[in-house]
Amino acid sequence: MVASMLKSGITAFADFKTALVPVAIFHLFRNIGRITFFRRGLDKKVLLVFALPSFLLGPLGARGVGN
Repeated sequence: MVASMLKSGITAFADFKTALVPVAIFHLFRNIGRITFFRRGLDKKVLLVFALPSFLLGPLGARGVGN
């Protein structure tokens, strides 16, 4: 989301291809941060409490918004 806002702001001053470079750099550092955060592994309890319900109920919510 932040990267999309960054791209929108930069395209006001530069062309689209030039705006993609800082967005790509932002994504690179964000992914490095995720790898660092999860380097010890994933907690199975956290996955069950947060990831599983969001994975199962996400399509249901999207269907409700789409109509």
